[in-house]
Amino acid sequence: MNQLSKFKYDIIGLCETRAKVESRTKWIQTGDELVIGEGNGQQRIGGVGFIINSRIASHVIEVQIHSHRIATLKLDIGRKTPLLIIQIYAPHKEYGIDEIEKFYSEVETHLDQPAYQKIVIGDFNAQLGPKDTNQRYLGKFTSGTWDKNETGELLVDFVDANKLFIINTLFQKPPNKRWTFESTNTNKTRHEIDFGLCTDRLMVTNVEFLSRLDIGSDHRPVRFTLNTKIRKKRPPIMKSVRVLHEGLLQRNIVEKD
Repeated sequence: MNQLSKFKYDIIGLCETRAKVESRTKWIQTGDELVIGEGNGQQRIGGVGFIINSRIASHVIEVQIHSHRIATLKLDIGRKTPLLIIQIYAPHKEYGIDEIEKFYSEVETHLDQPAYQKIVIGDFNAQLGPKDTNQRYLGKFTSGTWDKNETGELLVDFVDANKLFIINTLFQKPPNKRWTFESTNTNKTRHEIDFGLCTDRLMVTNVEFLSRLDIGSDHRPVRFTLNTKIRKKRPPIMKSVRVLHEGLLQRNIVEKD
């Protein structure tokens, strides 16, 4: 909680919670809400969830934990359909191509639902490398520090198939500031493997790699600033209608959307 007070946020996506059980908690001090899913198996692999700022909690339609790798949050922004946020924790390359492709297929099922805007965030365990000329959904600011690996190829195929822009690549940042993960080996190698994806590149105004927070992880937070405004809904139009109920004609007042 002390670390959360050091920066501004509305919604935080969580990876690798390794929680024993799924839980939902409201912090008394702030009113912020924590929703986390349990890790998988005895080692409690994965576990995903959200922290929701009290300022925005009343606009949350639902939060669902679908697995130890996928969670979704729907936010009412005053449109006909919500803002959909998908938090993920992708399998790393040791799981094999089939398992990773199965994971992306599961993410696609959650993308395939009505939403005004969609964003996917999390640990993709993928390195992108320099941009190829035929890659439409990557911006020109991909990291040239690391070579693209096999899981990076799968991520590129996924965004191409689903028309998702990789947010990290849309904004110019110093190459030595882009890393999101630091290995625990003696060399402490750094990589950019945490990304955000979105359906509309204009919905995001900035990406920041936060290094001043001690969150007890080998990853560091990535903050995406969205250009999404929560519109106030117009009050419903009231009208008088007649309904037949138990043989009697009664006058009732109902709401019309």
